Amino acid sequence: MRRAILYTLMAPPILIAVLVTPATAQEIPAFDSAALCKELARDSGEAAIRSCRFAQDYGLSELETFWPTTTTAIRGTCIERIEEQSYAELARCVLRLRRIGAGQLASE
Repeated sequence: MRRAILYTLMAPPILIAVLVTPATAQEIPAFDSAALCKELARDSGEAAIRSCRFAQDYGLSELETFWPTTTTAIRGTCIERIEEQSYAELARCVLRLRRIGAGQLASE
């Protein structure tokens, strides 16, 4: 009986490790936020660049939170769909596709 309890207690961590490992294999893409913001802000001045950088930093922070649990299909689709190499845009795409569900992703 003790052996059965021990196996029961040991199984969940092993299962969790197996489920988490594939999802974390693909890293968040490395984007040059400084160059993007400079390009997007152009003649708008420092305030526009700071605002852009804030949005990029926030987007990256959000991605670091939910990227490990995002499916490879959603990650790949969003990386292909975004127009700019933007963390904010990538985060919006991932959140949108996670909200509508992976089932609808296959039909798009």
